[in-house]
Amino acid sequence: SMPPAEQQAEHEHVIKFLTAEILKNNTTLTKLEEFQERGLPLPLLLSAAGIRSPVFGKMRKRRTTFSREQLANMERMFQKHPYLTPGQRADLAKSLKLAQIQVQVWFQNRRAKCKKTGI
Repeated sequence: SMPPAEQQAEHEHVIKFLTAEILKNNTTLTKLEEFQERGLPLPLLLSAAGIRSPVFGKMRKRRTTFSREQLANMERMFQKHPYLTPGQRADLAKSLKLAQIQVQVWFQNRRAKCKKTGI
């Protein structure tokens, strides 16, 4: 547990952040209070109000937009090898200037698409 002074400082930081977000999102405090009365936990309240607080959990990385070249290369590789070895994945990621996890997830999604469309 945090020392009381540190907890107070963090609490004030959260309140300032929420106030700014509420003003920015035009969300009324009464709406938040109404939800809070129903016993919803704070992170859920915030998401209900369209607020993403860095204090609660990690912020999600924005969705990657692949270039046409990156997509064409991954698609070409997928036609030859729908399942990449770790070495193939590392090489492909490096050549496309992407993180291995981005290549991995793209291939997983591509296989799911194949399965879904019955190709």
